Amino acid sequence: MSEKNIVIFGVGIYGRAVYRKIKKLPDRYNIIAFIDNDTSKNNTSFDDVSIHSPEDIKLLEYDEIFLAGRFVTEQEKQLVDELGIDQSKIKLFKKSDLTPGPKEVKARSDSIDHFLEIFSDIAKSKQMPYWMDHSALLGIIRGEDLSRFSDVDIALISAQDANTLWSELKKSKIIETFNISRTFVSEGEVSSKHMDVGTTRKVLAESKVSVVEQEPAIIDINIRTKIGEDLYYAINAKEAKTPYSYFDGHDIATYNSIELRIPKNAEEYLELLYGENWRTPAEFFSDSQFEVITD
Repeated sequence: MSEKNIVIFGVGIYGRAVYRKIKKLPDRYNIIAFIDNDTSKNNTSFDDVSIHSPEDIKLLEYDEIFLAGRFVTEQEKQLVDELGIDQSKIKLFKKSDLTPGPKEVKARSDSIDHFLEIFSDIAKSKQMPYWMDHSALLGIIRGEDLSRFSDVDIALISAQDANTLWSELKKSKIIETFNISRTFVSEGEVSSKHMDVGTTRKVLAESKVSVVEQEPAIIDINIRTKIGEDLYYAINAKEAKTPYSYFDGHDIATYNSIELRIPKNAEEYLELLYGENWRTPAEFFSDSQFEVITD
């Protein structure tokens, strides 16, 4: 079997997972390029493989384009409808196609547990309300290992708490194994609809590993803003809202011997987020499937 020239759409977690998988099959595939809608990545590279804008696809000599992750629906539509790519040249990878090996799973799992232990201690000592949310809540309630999700989501409803958390994390032992950063609200972005420009809107923790070799553990701590009876926040540049009632108090769930706060009526809340089939892991999931998107 002769090797095929491959372009991978996206240099995020799923695109990198595809890269690691097919890099192990050099007799079958030759990865010639990535394409990505993030213009800041154009004319850069990942592991010496060049990154281009999708519009540059016509300049590349390829056999197939590989897609994976939460944007596959939008990416496929962009390739076919906007760029005129033949559907037969597009291959979609399911989540189960990209299951990492046991060594990577254990490394990510250990990192996540280490972070959650320190985070939980900080939250208790500072009396900081928080809730495990989205994928993290989904994994906890379904009894899954959080290392198998792209990130671990945690919700706060106070920018002041976010700043306190960031400061405490930077003083803790977690900085030996994690990079800790903050993101602030900028003019014109979705979060500026309900938060002041310059306010902290996210604290991000990312384990210190080589992303060429394995995916880092990512803890995504987002700020919700209470307006009336709802909490507003952003999901990948789209506005979302959930009823405050789920966050007016909390329940406790135990994950790997760590007690964590979760929203009240968690199963009902997960159905609100993901629909009635939330108990069944999805092979393909798009942000557009979130029931709470308002845009």
